[in-house]
Amino acid sequence: MLDKKNKEESRVAIELRKHYEQAKARSEKLSSEKAQMEAQLKKLLGQFLIQRKALEVSIQKNKKLSEEVGQIRAKQLEHEETKKQHSRLVENFEDEISSLKSRFRKEKESLEAELQEKRHAVQRQASEIKELNTKITNFRLREEEFETKIKTLWAEQERKSKSYQKDIQQIHENYRNVTSTAAEAEARLNMYK
Repeated sequence: MLDKKNKEESRVAIELRKHYEQAKARSEKLSSEKAQMEAQLKKLLGQFLIQRKALEVSIQKNKKLSEEVGQIRAKQLEHEETKKQHSRLVENFEDEISSLKSRFRKEKESLEAELQEKRHAVQRQASEIKELNTKITNFRLREEEFETKIKTLWAEQERKSKSYQKDIQQIHENYRNVTSTAAEAEARLNMYK
């Protein structure tokens, strides 16, 4: 029985030894797996920390970019607003230019019409002046003719006047003679009375 017991104990001891060795092998395996897992976890932690840092940097960059994008959008809006104002100003200037052009065109047309009328008036006045000049030359010619006629008439009148004065002097002389003879005759008559 002792043998049986010893056998049983040795069998149990072998089994325990087997179990121990299996547990030891499992424990070693588990510790090596644990070490591998810890190494992997450390590696993952390192990668995580790197990715976390990269994510933080990326978030900061995104914040900066979003702020810059906001500033750019604000500048774009401001630029678009100034562009709209400039386009309105350009439209106003174009309207003003077109109104000025139409006004200047109308003024030009009226001035051209007025100039045309004045040209016609000048042409009429020039023709009238020409007519007046021809009339003046005709009048001068006639004046010269009249002057020569007047001179000839004056000379003839002077000649006639001189002959008339001669005739009057003769008549006066004859009258004096007649009156003196009449006075003599009357004195004679008075004498005879």
